[in-house]
Amino acid sequence: MPKLKEFNKQTDINEWSNVAALVIDRLDSYENKFDKLIELNEKAQKQREETNQKLIRLITDSEDTLMDSILQYAIKHDYAQYTSTLAEAWRMSISGLSLAFIDAIKKTGEIPPVDPHITYKKNDVTAFAIHEAKMHRDRGIPSVMFIGLMKYYRQAYLDLIAKSGWSKEEKTAADENINRFFDHTELALIRI
Repeated sequence: MPKLKEFNKQTDINEWSNVAALVIDRLDSYENKFDKLIELNEKAQKQREETNQKLIRLITDSEDTLMDSILQYAIKHDYAQYTSTLAEAWRMSISGLSLAFIDAIKKTGEIPPVDPHITYKKNDVTAFAIHEAKMHRDRGIPSVMFIGLMKYYRQAYLDLIAKSGWSKEEKTAADENINRFFDHTELALIRI
């Protein structure tokens, strides 16, 4: 095919027609690829929404499992001696974290990535954890100990997802949201 710069007044009209046809074919090809990308994006968004709904149901239906899990981690790693032994206190902590996570997912569709410009002062994702950390600090529990225990709360949620029987893709998406939630929480706790 001749290059455009090679065309001159003597160029045959057929050559121009061939170039025009080639350009139209390429545009059609790009349009089809663009349509396919839009379709894939819509499918991925729908899968994300379905996974989020499954995750919300799993967390909501598994409060006792989460409570037992965090209590076992607290006992195993010597945090229990510094915390309440009342089951209701553990239930309230799981309930508060779960509610904060679920509200954030319902509002935004996913937990946003960590951003260096985010402020945690009036952040729905972290408000519960900040409140709890301040209460623990007022009772003499060091922030580092509270954040250490939060690592095991995170693990309890990740364990729940790991045992869910979901597909690898669903587990990965759910893990990402849980990890982001706890990443935001830890960064907020560092700032108080």
